[in-house]
Amino acid sequence: MVESVVCVPEVFTLSAGAWRSTYGSFLPRKSIRFSESQVAVDGVLYWLADDGTSEYNYNYLIILFDITSEEFKEVNLPDRLACDHARYLSIFKLRNTLAVLQFDVREMLYDVWMMTDGVSSSFIKLFTICLTDVAALFVQEFRKSGEPVIGVRRICGQHDDLSLVVYEPNSKQINNIGINGYYYDVNAYMETLLLFDQPDLIIYGNTTPAFEA
Repeated sequence: MVESVVCVPEVFTLSAGAWRSTYGSFLPRKSIRFSESQVAVDGVLYWLADDGTSEYNYNYLIILFDITSEEFKEVNLPDRLACDHARYLSIFKLRNTLAVLQFDVREMLYDVWMMTDGVSSSFIKLFTICLTDVAALFVQEFRKSGEPVIGVRRICGQHDDLSLVVYEPNSKQINNIGINGYYYDVNAYMETLLLFDQPDLIIYGNTTPAFEA
């Protein structure tokens, strides 16, 4: 977690080409510490965060920003997710819904949870990713079908072998997609024409943490 500096958020409106203050009045509490794990789902931005009540232990929650209403909200996680300090959390987009991954370092497995109604603390556990024949595994992204893309590390003699595989939750089988190497960074994307009229697809002129609408 990284401690966030509280500031007034601004929204850049592409139609107007200008920055302005958000309409919403609610801001995250000053104690909230944001992580780098974030995702955008159906017009809502989600961040994994810690409520900042403990210096040594995380109390996880979700902070969201609704682009339509321009309001921040807090989403409480179930106790099993919020306060299990032996496991680490990250968030992803799964079938156009927010998913929470709970990683157990000791057992080298991921539990995959999915939000069921959009803005409440209702989560269901979908499946567990457990591969017994690997030295390490890292969930990189999810396919449109819901299958996780995983970076798998195996020990081959004196060298590590890292490959990208697709995990099939029903059969619990993995399919190697033929990409091998030392490091991967997998990201989902959506085709768009936004900023197409900008020479380098970047907007300059404001260093304040902000949101694009």
